[in-house]
Amino acid sequence: MLRTLAWRIQEKAFGGHDKATLRLLEACGQKRAGDQRCQRLKAGTVLIRDFGGTRHTVTIMPKGFLWQEKTYSSLSAIAKIITGTNWNGPRFFGLREEQAKAVGQRETAA
Repeated sequence: MLRTLAWRIQEKAFGGHDKATLRLLEACGQKRAGDQRCQRLKAGTVLIRDFGGTRHTVTIMPKGFLWQEKTYSSLSAIAKIITGTNWNGPRFFGLREEQAKAVGQRETAA
């Protein structure tokens, strides 16, 4: 939890991921775990999303995505289980650049 808070403080002070990192994360979420683009993202990276009052933690593994002690081939499959509807996995977990821009615009307007 401290890491998450530290990241959030740094993100507000200095901004989030750079465009290259966002593209890499987005590509990883769209492709199967065996795809070469996913292999560039290090195993052990943790994605966190609060949804429906529950915190969902997904860990990137060498051969997929680990959520609730089960491995899935895509982030979209996990997002569908969590929400009950079809979602784009990278967008659901906040990895899409368009979503990050929209969130930034809402925060500056508030």
